[in-house]
Amino acid sequence: MSEAAAFVRNTALVVDDESTGRLILKAQLEREQYRVVSAANGAEALEQFEREEPDIVFLDVILPDFYGYEVARAMKLRAGERFVPIFFLTGLSEEEALAECVAAGGDDFLSKPINFSILKSKIAAIERIRDLYERARQQRTELADLHARMQYEQQIAERILSGAVMARNVASPPIQCWLQSASTFNGDLFISAYTPAGGLSVLMGDFTGHGLAAALGALPAAETFRTMTAKGCSLTEVLAEINLSLHRILPTGMFLAAAALRIEADLQTAMVWNSGLPDIHLCRSGASRRKISSQHPPLAALSSFIPGCEPELVLLAPGDVFLLCSDGVTEACNAEGKPFGEERLEGILDACAAADTFSCVRATLTDFVAGTEQQDDISLVAIPCEPTLFAGARIDDDGRLAEDLPASAWNWSLRLEGANLARIDPVPLVMGQLSAFGISSHHRQQLYVVVSELFSNAIEHGVLALNAALKCSAEGFMEYYLLRQQRLDELAEGFVELRLDYRKEDGRGVIRVWVEDSGRGFCHGECERCDVPQILREANQSIAEPPSLSLEHCGRGMKLLRSLCRKVRYMGMGNCAEAEYVL
Repeated sequence: MSEAAAFVRNTALVVDDESTGRLILKAQLEREQYRVVSAANGAEALEQFEREEPDIVFLDVILPDFYGYEVARAMKLRAGERFVPIFFLTGLSEEEALAECVAAGGDDFLSKPINFSILKSKIAAIERIRDLYERARQQRTELADLHARMQYEQQIAERILSGAVMARNVASPPIQCWLQSASTFNGDLFISAYTPAGGLSVLMGDFTGHGLAAALGALPAAETFRTMTAKGCSLTEVLAEINLSLHRILPTGMFLAAAALRIEADLQTAMVWNSGLPDIHLCRSGASRRKISSQHPPLAALSSFIPGCEPELVLLAPGDVFLLCSDGVTEACNAEGKPFGEERLEGILDACAAADTFSCVRATLTDFVAGTEQQDDISLVAIPCEPTLFAGARIDDDGRLAEDLPASAWNWSLRLEGANLARIDPVPLVMGQLSAFGISSHHRQQLYVVVSELFSNAIEHGVLALNAALKCSAEGFMEYYLLRQQRLDELAEGFVELRLDYRKEDGRGVIRVWVEDSGRGFCHGECERCDVPQILREANQSIAEPPSLSLEHCGRGMKLLRSLCRKVRYMGMGNCAEAEYVL
């Protein structure tokens, strides 16, 4: 390559029907290190433009076959996104002619005869513009590529998050769920899981804002919810742990408005919690309806729960349907900017049957927004209180057969005293130990019922001395659990001891669950010679009867225990219970 060629920086196209003018301009441009190609008419100019792809064009206004305006338009069209500056060579001075040059795509003018100093300065200026344009074009291309890659990665991330959060949900159908995001990522979440006792727990939440930042908080919330629910933790414990974990990881000002339910498998009761979401509606037959309003701060707003921050106990009736929604429903706006509103929502619920609430609200909301751009994530969930909710209830399969028996004997014990009885739930600890000892998921599910029932009886009827007869009516049932919480809060002494022992007997595995409490006991009458003094029997009028009452809201626990275990018996003064479960 010659030294002259090394300095050639761009290609210039000179279009002029006068050969003298072409030669003079060519000489001047070559002095500026341009490689110059020439054309004498419009047709030749377009051919050269296609073939050479020049970086700058000098175009005479008057050509033998075309006007320069027409040639300039054709060149701009063929250049596409590439910026090719066009200088018109003209002797015209009329304003209309000059305006037409600009309209045709011209970038500047050079008057004939051409002044070399002016040419040089105008080339320098237009090159700066061209360089800026090219840099901007490259940046637009890079941004477009980056945006496309980001969209692809977000779609992949959304699939992963949705799979981790939503794909493991249970009871769908009959649960009806509509989650519609305002962006790629959904800041709302809905999680459902079965408890070891066969009940159903659900959590619906709305993170502050929407998009990726909101969606990322759903993963730890879902994992905590499912893990602790499977271990048998109470709804309060689950929510407290989610609150703590989110408070640690979310930035200041970001929180989770949430609603949670735990519906027991007997469809008699549900625990309900609302912290920052619109009212939860319990729709009942006969168009009656009950609202559970938000009574608690959103999750992650505080590091710990405020005192008395407990779920509400609700008695259920046949045909009940829970309807939950995020504020994306009530705040959705129509084309006129009017919100859907809580009043409109309640009007729909009052007008339709409980079983039709989900379809009625969704259809009305869809018509109301009528295709307007969505500003927030929309979530709507209906949960009918019916037996089909629990058709698939089970603990996740851990790969062991129910018939597989641990090879070695083992025993495990725990004693809780005083305030720890109110603070610590031993049942999840027992579930963890059973899993560590190799007890299959099928048997853990049965043993969860056995251990939790015996421990509850020891706490309620033993240490707290609650009378089961209170649960004879719906009103008494509510009074019973209010009194239970009050006495737990005031508890300063007393104990419950829990022991599990595993042995093989005649080729079968047997787990004995033994629970003792510090209560005064009761006259259980299951021995030939009762050890309980008569004075204690008389005092027993204020102490719980053995949990075998055939009443609507009590007494079911003992029947369930006897159906699951080979033997259930009370010993001593009635404050010691033993159950034998055969694997």
